[in-house]
Amino acid sequence: MHKTNGAIVAMNRRKGLTPPCGSFCVRIQTILQWRDIVTYLMPRSMDAAFAALGDGGATVVAGGTDWFPAMGDRLPTLTVLDITALPGFRGIIRQNGMIRIGAATTWTDLIAATLPAAFDGLKAAAREVGSVQIQNAATIAGNLCNASPAADGVPPLLTLDARVELVSVKGRRELPLDQFILGPRRTALQPGELLAAVLVPDPAASSHSAFLKAGARRYMVISIASAAAVLGLERGHVTSARVAVGACSAVAIRLAGLEYALAGCPVAAMPAVTAEHLSGLAPLSDLRGSADYRLQIAAVLVSRVLAMAVGQAEGHGAGPPEVPEIPRNPQPLSHGRGARYGSAGAPLSCLTGGAAVVRLWSGHPVQHAERRLPNPVAVQHGGGQNG
Repeated sequence: MHKTNGAIVAMNRRKGLTPPCGSFCVRIQTILQWRDIVTYLMPRSMDAAFAALGDGGATVVAGGTDWFPAMGDRLPTLTVLDITALPGFRGIIRQNGMIRIGAATTWTDLIAATLPAAFDGLKAAAREVGSVQIQNAATIAGNLCNASPAADGVPPLLTLDARVELVSVKGRRELPLDQFILGPRRTALQPGELLAAVLVPDPAASSHSAFLKAGARRYMVISIASAAAVLGLERGHVTSARVAVGACSAVAIRLAGLEYALAGCPVAAMPAVTAEHLSGLAPLSDLRGSADYRLQIAAVLVSRVLAMAVGQAEGHGAGPPEVPEIPRNPQPLSHGRGARYGSAGAPLSCLTGGAAVVRLWSGHPVQHAERRLPNPVAVQHGGGQNG
């Protein structure tokens, strides 16, 4: 019998309720008769949504691809409020000098949208959110409100100077993204408030972007580290720079010192990424890699996304080849969840002829590099960060 059904049986035996037949009847009786069930609401008006929030106790989902797996074997006893059918919550539009991405916009929607080159990094991150099936359901709001340090969507949105639009019965307000995500699983959402959209200033045509992440396998993996960059490039010079790193701190952060060093410099003389540029990062050690290794990987990823953004501007995609080698990970992964950067479990590792492989990628099947590691990596099941 499934563990959840076993839990239901045990619970109802304690209550003096004995189901007349097997696990199928347990499930049907749970749905039809017992109080310990989920109330699932999908309002189609803001008034209905705010009324549900006002009743208290509702859990808001926008895709649910993190929330449902995180429940595990627990039997939920709550109200689920699905916001994906609310008016204006899905789609991408331009208005008032901003590009507005509705909260219920899926990663598949974003990948398919016609957007400026500055959004290429965000699109690359979207392609790394779980599987294609997950991308069809997971939303940008879910990725942000889940507030994972390893969320793939956050670094590229930080480099786009994204803001969030929050709505409640009291009205509407905006917050910069870096003020919205406060820490692991913590946001600035107030009681009764919903994230309605992500707002991005319409970028200049001269802006180009890239995103990379490192993980223990090619697909559906929680990041060891990730990096995104948006560069303004004109006449061989960097006119503006925004660089962010994820999975190396409690929240993804911009590298202000590196951005300052890049601004105004010739493309041919862009500074190398140094430990000083990464001084704002505070990575932890877990089963995916040590803090020191995360810093090494972050430096490589940042160097590569900068090279890729320059390469896109110059029309040759991946950027100049003079980028750092991928460092070895001295820490093999092991079974067990370890420190929880992610939703439900640790990543599946890639085993190749007894030697583990770490890959860096940009969302394109052919744009990756790999280096064999000395130790085999244990196989574990899990998934990426998604909304």
